[in-house]
Amino acid sequence: MSSEVYQVKLQLATGEQDVTTPDEHFGAIICVMADNNTDSSETISSITDVSTGLDILGNATTAAISNGATAQYEQTEIGGTAVSGKLKLSLTNVAGTGTFDVYVYIAP
Repeated sequence: MSSEVYQVKLQLATGEQDVTTPDEHFGAIICVMADNNTDSSETISSITDVSTGLDILGNATTAAISNGATAQYEQTEIGGTAVSGKLKLSLTNVAGTGTFDVYVYIAP
């Protein structure tokens, strides 16, 4: 098993409110980065570990991310959470056109 950090991409398109990864992931969450390209402000409701039901954003405070903007949640901000299964991204509002991309960085 490699000890290198790897990236999991979760992408929501227009009209979608949540998406779940097809594969399971295991390890410590190092960082989460969101990239909004939807022509509207979007807010992450949660990024959940499907097997445990825990929100991997932990203690992070999420706010609306305007179109063309990014947001980053670092390990110290999210409280050192981990994942042990599939990941599910949910947004509170998906009004624009385009995609909302979230990159989760995991250390196995």
